[in-house]
Amino acid sequence: CSAESEASFATILALVRHVEENALPYVMVLENSTHGIAEQVIENTASKDQSILALNSLQSVDRKAIEEGATYLGLMQEDLAVLQTALN
Repeated sequence: CSAESEASFATILALVRHVEENALPYVMVLENSTHGIAEQVIENTASKDQSILALNSLQSVDRKAIEEGATYLGLMQEDLAVLQTALN
C-alpha cells in the first residue's frame, strides 16, 4: 500500500492472512512512512507479536544526511541487514 493511502478492509485482511499463513515475524514498511497499516495488520493477526522493520527507499535522504556521511552504499548495506533479519 502507498504510504499516502488508506488501506481497504480487504487489503488489510489479505495482508493479515499472508502474515499468518507464512508465519511471518515481521511486517515491512518504508522509512518515514506512518506505521498505521503495518500496525493494523499486526493487531489483526492471532499472535499480535510481529515486529515492524523499515527499509530505506532513499527518497528522504537530504543534504544534511549526506553531510553527516550517508552514502548510497551505506544505506543499501543497512537495507541488506534489515532484509537478512527478515529472512532469518
